Amino acid sequence: MDTKDSKTHNKVTKYIDSFGNEQTVKDTLVLIEMIQNISSHEPILWNVGTIGFDTYHYKYESRREGDGHIIGFYPRKGKITISDGWNSKLPESIGKVRKVYQYWLLYTY
Repeated sequence: MDTKDSKTHNKVTKYIDSFGNEQTVKDTLVLIEMIQNISSHEPILWNVGTIGFDTYHYKYESRREGDGHIIGFYPRKGKITISDGWNSKLPESIGKVRKVYQYWLLYTY
């Protein structure tokens, strides 16, 4: 793991350690492992709490552009929001889910 990957990993680890809810930590670690196995990418901490995997660059006709994650999730107590840039059908076998636009809400009560 190079220095950049190490720093990114440390940020994700510190973020997870800050949760204060054991179930949210467990759910987050399971999702990280699942998505890493699917995507073959390391987790990256985006914005204020989204854990993302892989990146893409977007550019609109309005000249607005930026970078985003292909797939990621925002963990919080009782509910995890999964953003799916591939727009795939997330298996409902992982729990109670509801799709809202390109996001899946996974209820973890």
